[in-house]
Amino acid sequence: VNNKIYTSKPTWIFNESSFVDVPLEAVLMEIEKHYKVTTTTKNIDVTLRYTGSFTHTNLDQALQTVTLPLNLSFSKDSKNEVQIYDPKKQ
Repeated sequence: VNNKIYTSKPTWIFNESSFVDVPLEAVLMEIEKHYKVTTTTKNIDVTLRYTGSFTHTNLDQALQTVTLPLNLSFSKDSKNEVQIYDPKKQ
């Protein structure tokens, strides 16, 4: 019998989304949902796997926490559009 008590709470309680070995495409869909933006990708493999979390309170911070570990970059325009790209392939 396992008598362990787990006290961790779901990350959405803390205004975060967390992922373990999820395709980048799914993570970007979650960013679109929380920030009401449209994401596009350029010269990257959207099946890259991501493990981590992003905040629901700051779009720039969320984009950085997703793109930096994958060696990707992002740019935003004034129309709520975000482009994710590989800076080495520009």
